[in-house]
Amino acid sequence: MKVIFFILSFILLNNFSLYSSDYSVEQSAQTWFKTYVLSSEGAPLLNPSELQILINVVYFSYLRSQSTLNAQTKALDALETVWQTAQNITHLRLNPSIDLPYQKTATQNKKIANALWTAQQEHHRIGTTYAQAFELILKKDLVSSTALTLAITKMRTNARQLIMQALLDVKQHVGDLCIYLTQPSPHTQKNRSLLDTVSSYVPFFTTSSFAKINKAHLQASSKAFQALILLQQSGNHVWRIIEQTRGAWYFELYKQLYQLLITKNAGYLGIVFDETGYIPVTEKIVLPKPELLPGWN
Repeated sequence: MKVIFFILSFILLNNFSLYSSDYSVEQSAQTWFKTYVLSSEGAPLLNPSELQILINVVYFSYLRSQSTLNAQTKALDALETVWQTAQNITHLRLNPSIDLPYQKTATQNKKIANALWTAQQEHHRIGTTYAQAFELILKKDLVSSTALTLAITKMRTNARQLIMQALLDVKQHVGDLCIYLTQPSPHTQKNRSLLDTVSSYVPFFTTSSFAKINKAHLQASSKAFQALILLQQSGNHVWRIIEQTRGAWYFELYKQLYQLLITKNAGYLGIVFDETGYIPVTEKIVLPKPELLPGWN
C-alpha cells in the first residue's frame, strides 16, 4: 500500500509533466476567432447582441471550470477533516486522558466547512447558469442566428479536442501504473486488496479485549481512508487536467471577445444570464476584465 501511495502521489503532485506541448490553446483560439467571429477583412460576422450572448457563454464556461477546480479541492479538504474528527473520537473512547491525535481548533473546522459549503453553492449556481444559457441558445429562444450557433458548436468541439489531447498525455502514465498494480508483488505471493486487508482484522472483533478491538479498527480505518483519499485524488487529477485545459481555452476566447466589444460595442459587455435564465436589460451587470477573472494568473 505504501508503494502504491508513493507512486500515485508522485503522479498527482507532478501533473505539470503530463501536459503536452504539441498544441497551442492560444493558437487554436485565434484560428476559431478569425473563422467564426471575424471575416477575412476583419469585420465582425456577428451583430453586437450576438457577440454579447457569445461572450456570456464563454464567460460562464470559464467560470464553470474554475468553480469545479475550487469545489473539488475544498471537498477533499473537508473529507480529511471529517475523518480526522472521527479518528479523534475513536482514540478517545478507549482512553479519554490521551491527547487528540489530530488537533484543529473549532475556528479551523468551521472555516473548512464554510469554504466547502460556499464552493458547492457557487459550483451549483454557475453550473445551473451555464445549463440555462445553453438551453436557451439550443432552443433558439434568444436568437436564430446560424452564424452564432455555428460559432458556439465549433467552440465546444474545439474544447473537447483540446481536452482529449491533454488526457492522452496521462494515458501512458496511468496505463503503466495499472499494469504495475495488477502484477503480483515480489515480496508476497499475491497482491492484497483492500477487502483482504479489512477482512484480516475481523477475527479481532471476536476477542474480549477492547484494546485489541480498537487497535484493529484503527488500523483498518486508516488503510480504508488512505485508499479513499487516493481514489478521490485520482479523480480530481483527471478533472484538473480537463478543467485547466477547458479553462485555458475559454480564457483565450474571452480575452479576444472582450477586446473586440470594448473597442467597438462596450455597451454590450453586460452579463445576460443567471441561474433563472435570461436577465432583463435593466438588471445587467458588467462583465469583468479578463485579468480580473477568478483563477487568472
